[in-house]
This record gives sequence, structure tokens and C-alpha cells, in this order.
Amino acid sequence: MNINGASINQTARDVSKLRASEAIQVKPSNHEQVTDTDNKNTKDVAPSLILHPDLRDPLKDEYSRGAPDYILELAITTFDMRDVYTQVQEDLFNQNPDLSEKDWDFTVDEMGELLVLEGQDKLTDEEMQQIKGVLEDNNMDDYTVKLANSIIGLGVADRGPELWSDEGVGVYDVTKETMQDILRGRELMSDSKVKNNQILGTGYFSEIVRDDQKMAAPEHFAAISSYNKNKMMPMEAIMKQLSARGEEKYNNDPSVDVKL
Repeated sequence: MNINGASINQTARDVSKLRASEAIQVKPSNHEQVTDTDNKNTKDVAPSLILHPDLRDPLKDEYSRGAPDYILELAITTFDMRDVYTQVQEDLFNQNPDLSEKDWDFTVDEMGELLVLEGQDKLTDEEMQQIKGVLEDNNMDDYTVKLANSIIGLGVADRGPELWSDEGVGVYDVTKETMQDILRGRELMSDSKVKNNQILGTGYFSEIVRDDQKMAAPEHFAAISSYNKNKMMPMEAIMKQLSARGEEKYNNDPSVDVKL
């Protein structure tokens, strides 16, 4: 895919003072309610995203979780998205086969709203709505919000109280405001490996075969191995996007005196 996000200069902010509001909020979905213990309010949250408060809002306690926790969360979310994305592809093909060949992508804005992005191909308003509708019907908006918050949280954890990092996500300016310029969901799905029990799509095989049933359908795992051969693990795929569209901002060690 050839789509690239626009580069936007962001106002520098003191990361050590980030509040819970810096995380992208999950928008109401499926009418399941949880209680916001900070504001004593009840709100709707998608059932798949009902987590411990610190996981639902990763910047609430900035350094209470280590980078490995966020990396694991990021990997699980990406694999789960990839599971669902096969259905997205099939639903889109059934509605409008031309969309499978067109250059487009999706991300989320700072309010957690799904954005459909044009690439080199012009999309009509109807096509934009078709894509957005299928993505939302398959909960890709909620998955993308969850993924974005994991990336933001990982950046904070990588930098720590020193506010710098020499590698990884912590180097980049990843906030809810910059996320829509960096994260591309369709690109991530295209780049990522699938799990061993993943259905690749109609025509490959008819049912999920679990890891403990490998001998039952060796052709299944041959297909998975072939598909995954040139694909990336989730963290590698995310770093590809950061290096392509992210701004390196926190890679200068403040404890080192630079002499001219």
C-alpha cells in the first residue's frame, strides 16, 4: 500500500505531566456499562475492552506498568485484529469487490473515532461509508483504539521518568494527537503474521484447527507457514510504521552534556 499520513507539527508537552485524558478513549459500544471510579459516572464500553482500569486507560499511572506488559498487550490485540480482519475482507468483497483492489487505510483520531483514509485511489462518499460500516460492524474501531493506547503506553514506559529512550517506541512522539498520522490498520493487517489457528479465508480450509490438532490437517499448517513466511511479528510491524511516519523526539539523553 502506498498511503502515507500527513506530517503535522505537534506542540511539545511535558510527558511527566500526562494525565489519563491523554489516552484515546473507547467510545460506547454494545451497551455494556462500567463505572468510571474517578468521576463516579457509568459509561458504555465494548465488552471486549472491559479491563482493569489501568489497562483500559494506560496513561493513568504512567510508570506502574513495564514495557513488556504493553508489548504483550500490543501483540495480543494485533493477532486478535488479524483474526477478525479476514471477515472484514470477505464482507467488503461481498458489498463492493472493487474496494479490495483500491488503495485505502484506516486509523483513529484523538477521540477514538474511526477514520477511513484515501490512498492513491479516490473514494466516493458511498465507498467511504461502506468501508467504515464494515470495519465498525467487525469491531475494528475498538481494536484500533486499544492498539493505539498500547502504543502510547509503551512509549511512556520506554522513556520512564527520565523522558528519553535510545531505541524502540519511546523514541517517537506517540500521543493521541499524533496517532492518526502514524497508525495504519490495513497496512498492519497486511504486514502481520497470523496465528496457527487462523482461518485465512474461503478456499484455504473449512474450519479452525487448534494447535493440539496439528496432525489432523497438515495442509492447514503448510498454508499458514507459507502465508507467514514474509510477514512480521506485531512489534516489528508497528516499528515499521513508526520509522516511516513517526517523529523522533525523545532520543537525546538529557543527562549528557553536549559541548560544542
